[in-house]
Amino acid sequence: LDNIQLIARVKGGKVGRARKGPELCLGNITILKDAVAPENYFGEEVPTSLRIIKCHQDEVLELPENAKLLAYSSMYEVEMYSIEDNFLCIQGHPEYNRDILIDILDRVLAGGHITEDFVAASKETLENNEADRKFWQNICKNFLKGQASFLV
Repeated sequence: LDNIQLIARVKGGKVGRARKGPELCLGNITILKDAVAPENYFGEEVPTSLRIIKCHQDEVLELPENAKLLAYSSMYEVEMYSIEDNFLCIQGHPEYNRDILIDILDRVLAGGHITEDFVAASKETLENNEADRKFWQNICKNFLKGQASFLV
């Protein structure tokens, strides 16, 4: 489990295997602008969507009681959520780049866990696209700057 699932489970949510299957790709998530306070960690401009490296086979099936959904995608109903100002949980990996994803794909393929077609489709998502890493970096920095309590 990644942090997003672990925190959900510890805080009373439900997690499980991804209902639509695993994701190893560059993907888009849709931001729920009404749920995100612009004066908070997103800054003044809240985008409609963000690109992020996705590398997971589990998902949050039900949010904890006091969690606020911040983003979703066509694959997962929960891509990002917060719990008050204490936790910011992201399904994707803002810390990953293209090289890391390609290395993971090659290792998982070599282990026989995915097919060559899956790898080709995943690598195709990287063509002429990159994750919005600078924006993700700003979101995470802004969130951490505002935190005096608990860091994950």
